[in-house]
Amino acid sequence: MGVETMDIKSERLFPFHFQLLGLVFLFMGMVLIVFSPYFSPIPLLLGGLMLTGYRGIKFDRATRVSRDYHSFLFFKFGKWKKYGQVEQIFINSSKVSQKVYTMVTSGTTIENLDYNAYIIFEDGEKLYLLSDKNKDKLRKKLTGIVDFFQSDINDYTVVN
Repeated sequence: MGVETMDIKSERLFPFHFQLLGLVFLFMGMVLIVFSPYFSPIPLLLGGLMLTGYRGIKFDRATRVSRDYHSFLFFKFGKWKKYGQVEQIFINSSKVSQKVYTMVTSGTTIENLDYNAYIIFEDGEKLYLLSDKNKDKLRKKLTGIVDFFQSDINDYTVVN
């Protein structure tokens, strides 16, 4: 029948600048190993947490359970829940805007369109799967999930 489990790594928990800070902490921790070994675990742990933190969801088809989890240092934390039959997998779009202020009193607004993928089960539970700024890349990421659940992708994106 194929693969019985699917583990979907959705997104990192910390933004890019925090991951850079995590690299700085790792470097500081390695330097502290030489000069002050008692204090080195603190920055090493902080850097490791910042670099390895991500969100994911795991499905087990044999026992029909899923786990929405957060992973730190490759340990996954989350509760297992039963799921029913898959009703649909769908993509929708959302507009994300951010106002950036400069030294001048006026600012500019940056707008992006994000595409989000969700799965809905027959009991009405909706779970977030993945997102991307490019719809074709998101569809490509969803092919394994669609094959796993033997379902189709419904596209509810709004074209502006």
